[in-house]
Amino acid sequence: MRLVFLMLLIMSSIHVPAQTDSRIFFSQLMVVFSDLDKNFEFLKGELKDKEGSDSLFESNTILEGTKENTILSSSSIYAYQAMIADPVSYEGSEFVLKAWKEKLTNTLTGSFTELEKKFHSDKDVNTDGYQYSSEKITVLVLRHKSDDGSYWINLVIKSK
Repeated sequence: MRLVFLMLLIMSSIHVPAQTDSRIFFSQLMVVFSDLDKNFEFLKGELKDKEGSDSLFESNTILEGTKENTILSSSSIYAYQAMIADPVSYEGSEFVLKAWKEKLTNTLTGSFTELEKKFHSDKDVNTDGYQYSSEKITVLVLRHKSDDGSYWINLVIKSK
């Protein structure tokens, strides 16, 4: 009986952090989504780089499981970008892409009308991934092939 109780306790303690992490990530995404209508004025931090009409700002928030969170501002687009992994092998990129596809599908189900549609860039044959769409928002998890044969993966959130 003690063994059964111990096993149940261990199993429940493993499941609770996963649910908490999911709620935290969902809450963070909702902050990004709500600030998208205001061109990320709340999340926009210090200017990192400027080239012509394009500006790259640091973000005031970091999404769970990401790094280098930035906001791209140009005359035609505002996008929230976050690095997920770099550099990784093709096999590593497959593993990370699958994990993030599952994470986003679980988080966005019910809020987004189009889930995990395969994405292939028209402009760059070395970029693929998954696209999620609602009426107003597009979320992309993208894998990019570098010149050295390694891969990097990022998350992009932008208006539709």
